Amino acid sequence: ARTRGTWHVTPDALDEIAALAPRTAAEGPWHSGAFAALARHGVLAAFVPIDAGGSGANEPDLVSTLAAVAERCLTTALALSQWAAAVRIVAAGPAAARGALLPPLAPATLLRQSGEAEPVPPCSTGQFGATQPCWCTIRCQRT
Repeated sequence: ARTRGTWHVTPDALDEIAALAPRTAAEGPWHSGAFAALARHGVLAAFVPIDAGGSGANEPDLVSTLAAVAERCLTTALALSQWAAAVRIVAAGPAAARGALLPPLAPATLLRQSGEAEPVPPCSTGQFGATQPCWCTIRCQRT
């Protein structure tokens, strides 16, 4: 079994979050693209356990990542902290829920039943904007 390893958020990710901060403050991290940027740069995967397809960063690195994001955009950091809390709750839950809900949250792709990767589709609820990926897989029931 793989163990939690060292992980660091990239300067490019932080620069993108900082550049999006004014728009994020006005529109929120989903509409501004900040949350999608976190996914593209692997930040979301860091919070997902390794056995669920994430990179399973260690606790000090996760805290450091949240602090670095907060230095660039408090709105994005708040959304990330709440998302991370939801991931932790699911990770501590029943194996069936863990296996069904966590793997799609790690990469910026979803796995089809055939095992092929596909891009995360736009949010079906419209809550996060028709052009933004849907990262609310715990709440959205996509078919």
